[in-house]
Amino acid sequence: MALGFRFTAGPFAESRLSTEATPGAYAVDGKLSLSVRPTGWTLGVLGPSIRRLGAGTGGFVNLHCDPITQQIFAVKTLQAKDRTEVMPLQPGGQGVCAQLSRRVLMEMGIAMNVQHRNVIRTLEVIVEADLRCYLVQEACAVDLLSLVQGLSNGGVRISEADVSGYFKQLVDGVQYLHGAGIAHRDLKLDNVCVTEQGVLKIVDFGCATLFRRRIQVPTGKAVAGSGHRKHKGAAGTRARAAPYTVPAKSAVQLHSQYVETLSTSVCGSDPYMAPELFSGKNYAAAMVDVWALGIIYFAIKFVQFPWAIARASRDRGFQKFIQCPDVFFDKWFPAPVECRTAKSGSPHTDLWTAGLGKLPSPQQVRLSDYAIMRRILDVNPATRADIYTIANNSWVLAIGAETSK
Repeated sequence: MALGFRFTAGPFAESRLSTEATPGAYAVDGKLSLSVRPTGWTLGVLGPSIRRLGAGTGGFVNLHCDPITQQIFAVKTLQAKDRTEVMPLQPGGQGVCAQLSRRVLMEMGIAMNVQHRNVIRTLEVIVEADLRCYLVQEACAVDLLSLVQGLSNGGVRISEADVSGYFKQLVDGVQYLHGAGIAHRDLKLDNVCVTEQGVLKIVDFGCATLFRRRIQVPTGKAVAGSGHRKHKGAAGTRARAAPYTVPAKSAVQLHSQYVETLSTSVCGSDPYMAPELFSGKNYAAAMVDVWALGIIYFAIKFVQFPWAIARASRDRGFQKFIQCPDVFFDKWFPAPVECRTAKSGSPHTDLWTAGLGKLPSPQQVRLSDYAIMRRILDVNPATRADIYTIANNSWVLAIGAETSK
């Protein structure tokens, strides 16, 4: 997709990159605002790092404390390109669009446009003259990986209510992203943080993509008149030239239409990657997020991964799963006792109506994750549940009712 950013700047003053489109609900219509500063300005203001929070191929994240306000920030540092391959920015910021890579522009644009309780908030984007980019973000107390590792090392076990509560918040955050046309593509324990107040935040958009794109289509054709028309009251054989204007080619009206596209590049971490990522074919990025959602839930609930990688040729556990998924789900996500008389191999069977009339009373029904996890960990992305199906599942809705009290 052509990003279509426009750039205007004063000498190292606050400058703006923006799309031409009218702002809307989709990320592709958003705007990217950033500050262009001299080299070293950001760390000069925020002071030295307190500690390193994490690092990856796209950059690293450090914790900083503002020396004036004492406010804590997480600052992600991005290097647009190899510094030996580019010229420093000139006064006024000319050339910033050409020199910042598409990947960096995409991450910065997404980070600045997302606004949701369960998605990390980016307060400012700064580009310095040497093309080093900084994302100044709110800080979180801990990530889910640290919580799970603490459990595996003998720490206090997360309660069942907290496990489902984290899952519900994660579903809410992913639903917001997918509604905006954003797929994260690297959901994992490391990229899900929790604040001191217990609010879950999705972080790191280094692998994110816009799977909903905007295209311009004509509303109709501009048709030129014949040049003559019959004059009112004249004889049938008499015609008079009527004044008119031939529509110019530019008079064709355009409007925006949104289409969903497939992704090509493979990214993510082995335990969380959906099986279709290893097929070598284009894939639906949103469905990849759904699969990772299921793996994260499994990991925080059972303090382990179901398999190391979703490739039958490389992982015996996953091979057994695709050969007989019922055995897997019956072991890890058993159906409630009251509906096991309606045993069925189909993940889409209504267990209540399949029991030959032996329906439990409402008081006997206990909602569980049995049915929805079958839909989430579906190896076929075409039949896998989308995030809206998950969010409207009765068990997930019940979690929301419990956590909102």
